[in-house]
Amino acid sequence: MLFKITFILPFLLITFIKASENQTNIWLITNIKTKVNSISKRDLKALFLMQKSKITQFNLSILEYRFDSKVRNHFSKKYLNMNKQQLQKYWMTRFVNIGQNEPVSKKNYKVIEYNLRKKVNIISYCFIQKSLHPKLKRVIITP
Repeated sequence: MLFKITFILPFLLITFIKASENQTNIWLITNIKTKVNSISKRDLKALFLMQKSKITQFNLSILEYRFDSKVRNHFSKKYLNMNKQQLQKYWMTRFVNIGQNEPVSKKNYKVIEYNLRKKVNIISYCFIQKSLHPKLKRVIITP
């Protein structure tokens, strides 16, 4: 069963979706200009499947759900402008198991990701899964 509450702030539309059966709180944060104000059932299903395999960091709208997805490859070529080895290293830092520390190499990409968010108006996801990791309050997911 899903519960949905939406808050509108000056520049952001924040949608809070609670999936009670999985004890997971999902925040969908979008820019109002994009007029995206909901998350599809397909995305939720993919999210829960990924959580079961303990993958916590991803962006559903950009990455899709497979490591070799066409959407992600297109995004990589168009916006990241990296060679194959750099791309592999970059994407591996995006998928982190619950409870592990953030990889050090991920910090090197903050400037790249800031520029990407400005370019493509990327939607970010944030969720809390208390049952698996009580101290983990929030995970911000960028592209």
